[in-house]
Amino acid sequence: MQTASDQAFWLIVMCVCLATCFVRVFWDIEEARRRRQQRRDLVRDARRAISPSQ
Repeated sequence: MQTASDQAFWLIVMCVCLATCFVRVFWDIEEARRRRQQRRDLVRDARRAISPSQ
């Protein structure tokens, strides 16, 4: 049988692990958004370079 302090310890460990997972997911989402914006900027600049001057 587990004591209350053991249960509290494992609850804290699980919360820390879950928080770490959430941070990682949000970090990955922001990285993907940054890469997508860089790609859009690159395509926009390339289109400007090849478009006929008006």
